[in-house]
Amino acid sequence: MESQYVHLKIPTRDYPHEGQSRNYKEALQNEIHSSVSECARQLFIFDEIENFPVGFLDAIKPYIDYHDKVHGIDFRKSIFLFLSNVGGREITQILMDSNSSRNSLRINDFEKVIEKAAFNKKGNGFHQSRLMDSHLIGHYIPFLPLEREHVELCIEEEGIKMGLPPLSEEMMYKVVENIEFWPEDTQRFAVKGCKNARDKLKLYAYQHQYKRARRNDEL
Repeated sequence: MESQYVHLKIPTRDYPHEGQSRNYKEALQNEIHSSVSECARQLFIFDEIENFPVGFLDAIKPYIDYHDKVHGIDFRKSIFLFLSNVGGREITQILMDSNSSRNSLRINDFEKVIEKAAFNKKGNGFHQSRLMDSHLIGHYIPFLPLEREHVELCIEEEGIKMGLPPLSEEMMYKVVENIEFWPEDTQRFAVKGCKNARDKLKLYAYQHQYKRARRNDEL
């Protein structure tokens, strides 16, 4: 992410004022044009697509359309990545309805559902988008909800980063039980994924060390 060839755009940070949409579009096009003119291999990441103004992302259309060159520049080696929470419910429903393991599911099990949800949901940056209507997006890749085993892996990794000793099964259970799962009957999916795994582990480590220190004082 520190590379000069990676460009991250977040609407609430980079395009906060609705009345400046036209200026924002022109600035984005100028940045794309100048960056690719210097090096053809660029990565443009657009996060929180659901928060972009409707129609704003159509400014990107010339650069991902089926053209060899735009104003003498070839944009075909650049990558445009769009991240969104749109379609999350539909993705989860497919996973819940499937009798197969998540590893056996394929991208095309989700693509049409994601595309439909993004194109039809009002108020998000892809609603009635020309990018989608012109079939310019190559792949729709689902982010599947994380399950308990994945959260445990996140906790293990965070423990290593924090320099903690390996967690026993009992310790892992005590950390995981503070993380919210759903649906209520199966407790299969982590509501927040791994977003608060580090915080829960830090809290447990602090409490554990505090209790141990108190015992030593008492001795």
